[in-house]
Amino acid sequence: MGRLGGTFIQHLTDAYPDWLLFRECDSTSACVDGAIYAIVGAAAVLAGVTQVSLSLCVVMIELTGGLSHLLPVVVAVLSANMVTNPLGSPSIYDSIVHVNRYPYLDVNIDLDIQKASEFELRAKDIMRTNLHVSNGSKITV
Repeated sequence: MGRLGGTFIQHLTDAYPDWLLFRECDSTSACVDGAIYAIVGAAAVLAGVTQVSLSLCVVMIELTGGLSHLLPVVVAVLSANMVTNPLGSPSIYDSIVHVNRYPYLDVNIDLDIQKASEFELRAKDIMRTNLHVSNGSKITV
């Protein structure tokens, strides 16, 4: 999607060179680089799917090799996170954990805050007792 958007903007600059946004572009240099749009679009899609922000920004900036494209990547990643977080959809990592039925500590566990603040909450108050144990004999690598 990012590369497609970059190509569209590039065609706009060619068709309407006197438009307000494109007046500073001269015909000898390309003002629009489709690769940058592709990187920003990829960052936005990955941020929406994985719901990570800072580490993704660092990876994308390392991919470009410079800090000149930091602002568009950060804006795209934060925008994608602002859209996906209120929807309540789990990240792809949470979905994989759920589908494969891996054990994990649920974030939405109901704790008695009064007991927790007084250090009266013990592990037995929140742990499960009906655990499924694998002896590991049927595991193949």
